[in-house]
Amino acid sequence: MSNAGQVIVMTHSIRVLYQMPPTGRRRLNFNWWPIKKDSAVVVTSCQWHVDAEGQGNEYQAGKALLDDRTVTFVTNIGAHDPEGADGGVGFFLHTQSSDPHITDLTIMVTISVLDDIEDFVDLSRG
Repeated sequence: MSNAGQVIVMTHSIRVLYQMPPTGRRRLNFNWWPIKKDSAVVVTSCQWHVDAEGQGNEYQAGKALLDDRTVTFVTNIGAHDPEGADGGVGFFLHTQSSDPHITDLTIMVTISVLDDIEDFVDLSRG
């Protein structure tokens, strides 16, 4: 298979920690150099937990906490061109917890930037 004329782009990913209320949603934006309007971007989330006795930085001492009492999810994901700095991605981060003892949550968001989209089709005009 030939790649003549094609540009091969490497996927880039980053993880970001956010503090969130136990139940709610927040509109967020993350600017990062590999993102632009034509980027295909995937954003995922899960609760993050750091052991009280963890050593090192937050990432080394923590882990994803997969707990059925707390649900996190991301909606309305949209890449954008630079707005004064790097391009970025806007999204809504949602949290829903049934644990009455939780006062705030640390949520890990993974942002992955794939190749640029190949085409754009507008089906909104009937």
